[in-house]
Amino acid sequence: MRTAFSFQKAWLWILLIFLFKIAFLALFYSFFYPGQPGEMNGLVVVNKDFDEFFVPVKNLVEKGIYSFGGNEPYAGRMPGYFFPTVVLLFFFKDTTALHIMVVLQLRAFSVSLYYISIMLKEITKKKYAFPLTIIIFCL
Repeated sequence: MRTAFSFQKAWLWILLIFLFKIAFLALFYSFFYPGQPGEMNGLVVVNKDFDEFFVPVKNLVEKGIYSFGGNEPYAGRMPGYFFPTVVLLFFFKDTTALHIMVVLQLRAFSVSLYYISIMLKEITKKKYAFPLTIIIFCL
C-alpha cells in the first residue's frame, strides 16, 4: 500500500501522537490522582499491584533471585516487561528505569497508532479516518 505520507510526515505525526498522549495522561493523572504524591511519580503511577510487578524484578537484579521479599523464589505474576526492566535496572536507578519504560511504551504506542490510522484510512477511503483514529485511540 502506498500512501501520500512521506517519511518526514510520518515522524511528525508520530511525535504529535506521542505529545498528545502525554498531555492526555497528564490531564488524566491530575484528575484521578490529585494530592496523592505517594501514588504519582512523574509518568508512573505506583499503586495496586505495582509491587507484584516491580519488587521481584528488582530483587533479581540486586540479589540474583526472583523473589517477592525473602529468599524463596516467587511464582506469582510474571510481567510482560521483564527483560527490558531487568536491563534498565542494571543501568539506571529505579525511578529512572520506570520512566524510561513508560517513554518506550508511549513510543511504541505512537508508532503503532500511526500505522493503524493509515490502514484505516486506506480501508475506508475516507480522509477523516486518519485523524479520527488518532484522536479516539489517544483518549
